[in-house]
Amino acid sequence: VMTFLIVFSLVLTGVLMKSGNVYEGTVGETVEIRCPYRDDYKYTPKYFCRHPCKSDRVLIKSAKSDQVVSNGRYSLIDIVSGLFFTVTIKHLRLTDSGVYHCGIDQWFSDTLNKVSQTVHVDDVHHLYDEIVTEYSLAGPARDGNSFIICSTVQHCDPAPQNDMNALYSLITHH
Repeated sequence: VMTFLIVFSLVLTGVLMKSGNVYEGTVGETVEIRCPYRDDYKYTPKYFCRHPCKSDRVLIKSAKSDQVVSNGRYSLIDIVSGLFFTVTIKHLRLTDSGVYHCGIDQWFSDTLNKVSQTVHVDDVHHLYDEIVTEYSLAGPARDGNSFIICSTVQHCDPAPQNDMNALYSLITHH
């Protein structure tokens, strides 16, 4: 089966940026790739592949319109009413950097339209450095056995008990 590939655009969630046809994302984030198509391709099978796009590089293929198909970190849904399909890649890896194509199965020659995606590692600070500079201790949690760390922007997360014992000692002795 010959395929006809169309241009697609990446809509990235998380800490992600776009510059022309080059997209950047952070390891661990999610990428949502929106692939528009013409009305006459509504009920034609769709797929998503990595460049160079050959049958062994197809990452996911649609089964039916308006139905989610999943394959590992990849999922695809064809939104017929919107004339586009969306491919989602979860938990980005550095190896996800590269060129991809949205494809529509056709009986004529392939047309390849390339879009690059770059995945990078986000700067991560040590837990205690963040707590000392950005967080305050809110006291015992409701169960009385654990502590809660609250950021100055009203976001609270339970802290592991072993981390909190050392931190509590550090804070109470200053």
